[in-house]
Amino acid sequence: MGCNREILNFFEKKQHALSQNEPKSWKFHYIFPKTYRLPPLVTLEVYLHVKRDLGNLKVLGLGNLKIEPIQAKDGIDMGKTKPGRQARYRVQRRLGTELPGLGKPGALERRPYPPGENGNKRKKYSDYALRLEEKQKIRHHYGLREEQLRRFIRDSKKGVGTAWVTKLIGRLELRLDNVIFRLGFAPSIRAARQFVSHGHVLVNGNRLNVSSAVVKVGDEITLKPKAYESQTYLYAKQSPRLELADYLKKEEKEGKEMGTILAVPNLEHVPFPFDSGLFTEYYAQRKA
Repeated sequence: MGCNREILNFFEKKQHALSQNEPKSWKFHYIFPKTYRLPPLVTLEVYLHVKRDLGNLKVLGLGNLKIEPIQAKDGIDMGKTKPGRQARYRVQRRLGTELPGLGKPGALERRPYPPGENGNKRKKYSDYALRLEEKQKIRHHYGLREEQLRRFIRDSKKGVGTAWVTKLIGRLELRLDNVIFRLGFAPSIRAARQFVSHGHVLVNGNRLNVSSAVVKVGDEITLKPKAYESQTYLYAKQSPRLELADYLKKEEKEGKEMGTILAVPNLEHVPFPFDSGLFTEYYAQRKA
């Protein structure tokens, strides 16, 4: 197994704790590197080949290796070890803003300061750092890669009339995954994106599985019948993350909720504090 060397290193650091009376099989908690694509915490039952050396047991190699996921009875709250959840909280703390699109609220309730050892110390921000934070808010809330955001910016700069940043927000708010989230059909944009990619979303009665598709005024958004019974939808309906925006209308049709696009959103519909001037200045200094 590719992680044998890692486990041997683990035991080499603990050789002083081994004694002659201990068994040759131990259970211990080991954190795998992300490259192994295994659960963050697992229980390992390892049979070690050992020898007596100057009063200590020396690890020579590994025998049979048994891997079992840690169960709730082991006293570990697996809800806190899910990959990504802590990162989403850290992102919001770093930006000092709750981003509804990331899902569960409360990132700033207990520790309203940036993560890290010196997070709660006073920090002086440069002009660049202030502009970068506004860009990062948009990117993380809507779940975009940098290249995706730049593509939306290029499309928004085409034509004349409305300021490009206003057109950009209109496009981002009308992305299909965001509309599903803002209608309260999913608890986060990430969950809404999964709804779309799995083919559970209908636009004007036709299935659309492209989460980045931009819907238009007058489009009707519904879900497949099975999706209305999913835990994701029921949880979002019970605990809506945001109030319904005024550019959307939601009503029941044949006992199922349906959403309709009433207008094109603008800057005031961004669901978190956002300085469009700093955002514009950031991209004014670099090519989108």
